[in-house]
Amino acid sequence: MTLPTPPRTRRVPDLSHCFAALADQFARSWAMLRDVVARFPEQAWYQEALTGMVPAHRAYHLVYWADAYQRRARTELAGALDPDEADVRRLPTQADLLAYANEVAARMDQLLRSSSAGKLLAPYRTRRTGASLYERLIYVLRHNMEHIGELQAMLRALGREPADWR
Repeated sequence: MTLPTPPRTRRVPDLSHCFAALADQFARSWAMLRDVVARFPEQAWYQEALTGMVPAHRAYHLVYWADAYQRRARTELAGALDPDEADVRRLPTQADLLAYANEVAARMDQLLRSSSAGKLLAPYRTRRTGASLYERLIYVLRHNMEHIGELQAMLRALGREPADWR
């Protein structure tokens, strides 16, 4: 009598090194954001530095969307100020923005370093931000760097030294 062959189970590779590498890249981008924000003179934080660009708005937009995208739904940010707030004086001060960025950075680091491959690679509804949470976080890293670049350009327009690349 021949015993049936057990079905093969699909082995999921250990991807923790990939997730840790992405967490490290995020840590560098958060450090760069902190440096950039700290370089703005307080009086310039709410003023247009380049055509249509205000440092407080760009920085808040970056942190807000990084927060929203890692949580999977904008609705989890109920009560947060709209990232497209027209009245820039309602946006966070530099100190408040940095505190918010630190919270988002810590949550993102925890997510990337402790989540299973199943959670990070599970299919999403296809969107421009990626087909999984992992792809979405790569999108967020690119989004962060775009806006950090804009903040760097604003610093230069103000005659200030930009932050070092990390």
